[in-house]
Amino acid sequence: MGDEVCMVKIAVFLAKIKSNQFIKNLLSKWPLHLKGHYR
Repeated sequence: MGDEVCMVKIAVFLAKIKSNQFIKNLLSKWPLHLKGHYR
C-alpha cells in the first residue's frame, strides 16, 4: 500500500516537470501503466 502512495506523490511531481529529460528517461524504465498516465 505504501508503495502506491509513493507512486502517486512521484507522479504528481513528474507532472510538474515532465519536460525534464532526466524524468522522461526514468519514465521509460517505469511500469507501462505509469507511463500511460503521464505521457
